[in-house]
Amino acid sequence: MPTRFLLKMIYVIASIYLCWLLILVFAQDQLIFPRTRGLVRMGELDRPGVEVVWLDTEEGRLPGWFIPGRGASEESPQRLLVLLHGNGNIIDDWYDLGLALSSQGANVLIPEYRGYGHAREVGLPSEEALAEDVVDFIARISQRPEVDDEHVLIYGRSLGAALGAQVGSRIPLDGLFLHTPPISIASYAWQYGAPPFLLRHPFRTDHALVKMGDVPMVMVIHDEDEIVPEWHAKKLRALAPHAEFIKLEGTHNIIDTESDRDRFHRMLNDFANGESIRTAG
Repeated sequence: MPTRFLLKMIYVIASIYLCWLLILVFAQDQLIFPRTRGLVRMGELDRPGVEVVWLDTEEGRLPGWFIPGRGASEESPQRLLVLLHGNGNIIDDWYDLGLALSSQGANVLIPEYRGYGHAREVGLPSEEALAEDVVDFIARISQRPEVDDEHVLIYGRSLGAALGAQVGSRIPLDGLFLHTPPISIASYAWQYGAPPFLLRHPFRTDHALVKMGDVPMVMVIHDEDEIVPEWHAKKLRALAPHAEFIKLEGTHNIIDTESDRDRFHRMLNDFANGESIRTAG
């Protein structure tokens, strides 16, 4: 009798667990890509100071913003800085940042992800699709006469950092700025009680960095990051020991102190300028 009861309990627990895994398999896209979260902040696509550019895909046309760098021209082409936002953001969130960085001289490209914001009706996001879209966007914008196609930089935040690493493993980059980068999305699977192989979008930043070799790199972490804890960047740093490594005070989405905010913007401006990153102070 006890054996039969035990077997029944094992069967019930196993059935519940399998149902939970099935739910996670179908729900993982919403967990990884909460793309509707930014819609409340979406404004006009046409904005002062930016040019709307389009990328044709099999799912439809993806919009992005191109902001010419100060002084960029056919006679004096400037580097291209690509901004990749986090999984809960849209390009609208980086309008001001794009304008500020373009004033440093770099041409700025802010591509929207399929399924997000102004591209919310253009297919569904996936690791492979987003990486291909960004690569294709860069290839298209690099044909412009004011863009120096031999000097491409990427700044990515959170999921955008993981995406930037995937892009950097596919095309040559002059530099990669990883802000609160996860070592992989697959590393979160066990937090939900699921084996990592069930993830369709693992975003293995660690694998990508190995492929990139000695590409100049900056990693910025926040000391109280509740979403991407410090150990993620520490493991990534071991794979890219040449990378500049900076710790700021704050949670995942907030830098706490004014001095650290100023320090971060100085570092990002230096990166946009193609200069060495200042880490002292």
